[in-house]
Amino acid sequence: MAEVHNSGILLESGTNEIEIMEFTIDGSLYGINVAKVREIILSAPVKVMPHAHPAVEGIFKPRDAVITVVDLPRYLGVEKEKGEISERAFPNAPVWARVATIFAGPLFNFLVAFVMAVILVSVCGITTPEVLSVSEDGRAAQAGMQTGDVITKINGKSVHLGGEVTLISQLNTKGETLTITYERNGQEGTAVINPSYDEATGRYYMGVGIGGYLKCNVLQTFEYAFYTMKFYVESTFKSLGMLVTGQLSKDDVSGPVGLVKVVDEVYDSAKVYGALDVMLNMMEIALLLSVNLGIMNLLPFPALDGGRLVFLLVEAFRGKPIPPEKEGMVHLAGMMALMVLMVLVFFNDITKFFR
Repeated sequence: MAEVHNSGILLESGTNEIEIMEFTIDGSLYGINVAKVREIILSAPVKVMPHAHPAVEGIFKPRDAVITVVDLPRYLGVEKEKGEISERAFPNAPVWARVATIFAGPLFNFLVAFVMAVILVSVCGITTPEVLSVSEDGRAAQAGMQTGDVITKINGKSVHLGGEVTLISQLNTKGETLTITYERNGQEGTAVINPSYDEATGRYYMGVGIGGYLKCNVLQTFEYAFYTMKFYVESTFKSLGMLVTGQLSKDDVSGPVGLVKVVDEVYDSAKVYGALDVMLNMMEIALLLSVNLGIMNLLPFPALDGGRLVFLLVEAFRGKPIPPEKEGMVHLAGMMALMVLMVLVFFNDITKFFR
């Protein structure tokens, strides 16, 4: 997902004629010499395989040979040997070109996530907010809901997926009253539900089982892919809000170690159904990660894309940039804070295995 993010920066910088000295894949030992690739493309078509053609020599070079460019725009166009900044370097580009270049990273995350959502919806279909079961003594039954009702709104907010209903119920940690608008036999009805608390699971329930199925046609595939994207974006923001307000604990947060465990569990549960099921489940995880990466990078926090965009927007309205040394100090402080957070999350992931 990081490569997707960086590819957006690479392509948008080309659109804005910002020079890139080198583009690297995260974690690789070698970077791609963008200038050499451009030279080959403009000169003559060749079969691009390392060591297969003399013209290809120089494309791949050790990362320590020059300053590598991943997602740090301040290095765009900087030559290590001379220590000079070219005319087409990132700092010399118009402010709105720099805004577009930085925003392109998160935008590509969202675009790739949407493509994955289209694939998932076209292959798997979607879960609709249809009521498949109603608990006899549950609050939904007491409010008049029946099997076959299709929930269309909760507290005035439209819902299109079964997952939306489940998420709203799960995040209702205070047991607040829910006003449900549903459709039954073409008629609209309303039910006011006061969820009941279950001591065993420690959460509130409405007393309904959701899970209708819809195999989408072409137009519905794009429509529900959009709703799927919207669902993941909203769930990410809601989770962040609950984390900030203390409604979620540190055990609800996972880093790379926790993610590996989740992937392993999903793989073990999906492999019994075949390779296709494994691939689709992994794609759903990748979709969630891509959306999360796009959102997190847009947060107005120093060192992140959102923090850089704040400085660029201030520059656009002031008509002059913030002094580089001051901006650098702010981003350095933000980077240090992020590093501390990463260590804490990593430590928390490790300790989970011993609880």
